[in-house]
Amino acid sequence: MGSEASCPEPSQGQWQMVSRPEEPKFQQQQHVEMCYEPPAVQKKKEVRMTEVPPEQQQHVDHDEKSQTVEIKEMNAEESVDNEKEEIQKVEEPEFNLEQQQHVEELQTEQKMSTDQEFYEQIFAKSDKTDAILVVDGAKLYVNKMFLSCQSDYFDRSFNLKFSTYYTDYIKSVFDPDFKRELTEELKIENVDLKDFATVLSLVHKNSISPTKENVEKLLELADRFDLPAATRYLGLFLQSTDIPKATKIRLADKYEMEELIDHTLGLFQDKEELLGEKELVNNCSEATKAKVLDRIYSLC
Repeated sequence: MGSEASCPEPSQGQWQMVSRPEEPKFQQQQHVEMCYEPPAVQKKKEVRMTEVPPEQQQHVDHDEKSQTVEIKEMNAEESVDNEKEEIQKVEEPEFNLEQQQHVEELQTEQKMSTDQEFYEQIFAKSDKTDAILVVDGAKLYVNKMFLSCQSDYFDRSFNLKFSTYYTDYIKSVFDPDFKRELTEELKIENVDLKDFATVLSLVHKNSISPTKENVEKLLELADRFDLPAATRYLGLFLQSTDIPKATKIRLADKYEMEELIDHTLGLFQDKEELLGEKELVNNCSEATKAKVLDRIYSLC
């Protein structure tokens, strides 16, 4: 074994890397192994690894300063916002229920005032008006003769004497003082200004269009104040709406609108559909029941 090279003894605290001499150089392999190092050497390496170049350290310091400034600015903005909210809470009084009701009352009064002005403009004073209808504080100027011809109710209310009316009217045209004495007020009670002004306008030139929502109420007022022209107007309006056929028949029967009954019955194209309105037909007048039966027979 004298030809074999002896391996040197490793020194204390350190391992070395050795190669085998009998193997060719191109076949030698280097094996990296972990070498033991004293604690002092390892500590120095750790210090070197943690050391940061001066330029990089300056950049890091600058970033930290920028972040610190941004955080301070954000905190300052939040504190300002909080102060504003606290000031606003102090300045704004609590909106209690009584204040809310008061505001709603004011809004209602404002709306009523606006409505009153609108309807007073529709029925404004002119050289042809000689009477005032007072409704919810609003004054609607009308002509007694015209309204008496349209309504038996107003004819009785004004109690005109036709023998003297024309003479007085002619005098009022040429004598304004006489006209002021002639003008009288008639108070209309238990009606809504909007509904009454609407139904009254239907017999005047500047009519206010009815709606599906108020047409039944307008028919009631037209019947109460004996305005047949307004009733006919509302009947034609109902023919052009998409209100259910059963509702049309009920209203037409109640307010004796024959044209509306005939028109609505003509819309039924199936006798079964008409027979389905049995309860409605039973509550109608005998004249309407006869028309319904005629329509059923025509569909058979």
